[in-house]
Amino acid sequence: MLRHILIFTVMFLCLGACTSVRHLEVKTVGQSLDKTNIAANVLLTQMRDDLQRKLMALHSLKRQGAKMTAPPYAQLKVILAPLKTYTLNGETSTKQLLEIQSQFQTMAQGKNTISSKNSNYARVNQLRKRAEALVSTLEDTVDDYEEAAEDVENFMALSQINEIDVLKTKVQLNRFLIKLDANISLVRSRGSMVQAHALGKSRAMYQQMSKLLALIESERVEVSKIISRFSREANKQTKLWIGPGLFTFEIMRKCEKQAHNIGKIGDAISKQAALLEQ
Repeated sequence: MLRHILIFTVMFLCLGACTSVRHLEVKTVGQSLDKTNIAANVLLTQMRDDLQRKLMALHSLKRQGAKMTAPPYAQLKVILAPLKTYTLNGETSTKQLLEIQSQFQTMAQGKNTISSKNSNYARVNQLRKRAEALVSTLEDTVDDYEEAAEDVENFMALSQINEIDVLKTKVQLNRFLIKLDANISLVRSRGSMVQAHALGKSRAMYQQMSKLLALIESERVEVSKIISRFSREANKQTKLWIGPGLFTFEIMRKCEKQAHNIGKIGDAISKQAALLEQ
């Protein structure tokens, strides 16, 4: 839609220049240039914002320790480069459109019309042609940028580089922890029951239960360390970019691994508890 605005406003400028054989309406031409520059700046802002977001993603990954010389981060740096070039080209075209508007304002200062007898009449037509060419160039630049940006986004998706919501992840980790602690509490209870039964009867079984319960506590501490580290990595950020090889990318897998270890210990304790019930 924005590109249609650009085309329309330049056509408007052409109409103002071409249908007035002897006079150009200063107000009409000026309004057309205003609209063209507004639309051009909107397009440029969209490119800048998108580029900034992608560069921030790269910076976030690098800050977390991503190896920029190894896949997939090395490739990501390469395919991001054209976006910078297209944005610079867009800035150049937009700047030149503003210069055209400034030149027109200087020519038209204090005038309502510009007569074809005035030397500025031909100069305005030259400005019109330059504006048309710049708009065409800007449109091509936007097309190139969008195509390259899509390539970047597809590559990031395939490489599992994505942005997570820190708050939602913390909520997910908290729920995981609550469930884990409930399971640990049950295992502790069974372990204590076995210890009570073994007390004074089987020193070996008592010591075995003590070791298993100590292992559970150790594994639980590791889970706490993992979650604390995530909080440090995220700091005050609300969003966080993650990717292969990074701690933040592996956090749920690490937590689940610790939970699996705790589960195996729990199974061993439950097995001893079941024998007592026979």
